[in-house]
Amino acid sequence: MEVSVGDIRLSKKPSGEPEQLTDYSRTNIFILDEELWNWAKFQSKNRHQTSVSEYIFQLIRNEKKTNNLEIELLVELEKYFELNHITLGDVANKTGLSIEYINDYLIERKIPIDNTQKAIFKIHYLLIENRITPREMCNLNRLSIALKFEQKFPSKRDLLSMFHEDRVERRNEIFSTAFDFLDPITDILENSKSQPKFTSFPKIPAYSKENMPIVLFELGINSEEETDLFDNPHYESLCGLNAEDYFLLAFDLAGWAVILKNISNIIIFQAKSLEEIFKILIGKIQELWQFILQSFNNRVQHQPQPIRNELLALLKH
Repeated sequence: MEVSVGDIRLSKKPSGEPEQLTDYSRTNIFILDEELWNWAKFQSKNRHQTSVSEYIFQLIRNEKKTNNLEIELLVELEKYFELNHITLGDVANKTGLSIEYINDYLIERKIPIDNTQKAIFKIHYLLIENRITPREMCNLNRLSIALKFEQKFPSKRDLLSMFHEDRVERRNEIFSTAFDFLDPITDILENSKSQPKFTSFPKIPAYSKENMPIVLFELGINSEEETDLFDNPHYESLCGLNAEDYFLLAFDLAGWAVILKNISNIIIFQAKSLEEIFKILIGKIQELWQFILQSFNNRVQHQPQPIRNELLALLKH
C-alpha cells in the first residue's frame, strides 16, 4: 500500500512476509550530487551492506551519536568550569573520552581553558544552541521562586540544596572548598605561632568537635556518613597548633563561599530571554549577595588579620 506524505510517497510492505528491506517504508529521494551518490553506492558495497539506504542511515546514526556525545561533554565541561571539585580527568571518565580529545575539542570550539568566565559563557551559548538548559538558568528559576514567595532569605542549607540538588555533588563541592581554605589557614597559624609575642589562638566554641553534626546539618551534609571527617591531616595539624576549632570554621565558610559563587554565576549569566526576569529579580539577588557576604564577614571579623585577609581573598577568587 502507499501513503502520501507531502511530496513524498511511502510504500509499505504488507505484514506477514519475511523481514527484508522491503518490509521498511520507502521513499524517493532527489540525487542532489551524482558524484556523492556514486560514492555512497561504492561505500555501501565495500561495507557489504545490502543497499545505499543502510549506508545513509548508518551515517545518520553516527551523526546523532556524535551530537549526543557533544551535549554530554558540554554538560560535564560546564561542571568542570563552575565546580571546584571537578577535574578534567572526571570529565574524561564521565564521557569516556580521552583528555587529549577534550583538549582538542576546547581548542576547536574556541573555549579558553585559562579564562573561566569566557569559557562558561561559550559553553552556555553552545548548550542553549543545542536546546539544553544551563545550570544558571535552573538555579535562577529556583531562586526566583524562593525570593518571590518567602518573606525572608532562604537558609544556608536551603540555598546549598537549591544550587546543588545532587547530595554527593553538594558534599564534594563544600569539602573541596573547605580544604582550599584550610591550606592557607594552617600556614598562617603556623607562622603566627612562631612569632615572639604569640600566646594562644582564640577558641571558637561554635566550631568545636562536638558541634560537628550541627555545622554539617546547616551545610546539608549527613554527619552520620562522615565518621572519618577528623581523620584528616589538616585536623591533625590544627590540633598540633591547639587551634582545632578552625577546622569546622573552614567548612562553615566554605558553605557560604559556594553559595556566593553560585549567585555570582547567576548574575554574570547572560541570555536575552532572561532580561525581563533579571529586571525584576536583580535587586533581590544583589540584596541576597550582600546578606551572605555579611554573614561570611561576621564569621571571620574576630580572626587574626592575616587569616581574615586570606579568607576574603579566597572568597573573591
